[in-house]
Amino acid sequence: MIYREDFCKNIKNLRISNNLSKKDMAQRLGISIRTLNIIESGELPKRLSTKIIFIIVDNFNVRAEDLFK
Repeated sequence: MIYREDFCKNIKNLRISNNLSKKDMAQRLGISIRTLNIIESGELPKRLSTKIIFIIVDNFNVRAEDLFK
């Protein structure tokens, strides 16, 4: 699904544009580095909480809907 691909790509772009290591990004999002690697590879883990969207919005000053564009 295209929304999944956009979301995954945007997570990686946020990390890179904020000069964060994978470890730092994973800590900010409250997920493991393994989970971040899965996301950045274009997949969504089965147990990914929607809470991550609120964390991203709060930490990176982006709108939730922009994560899926």
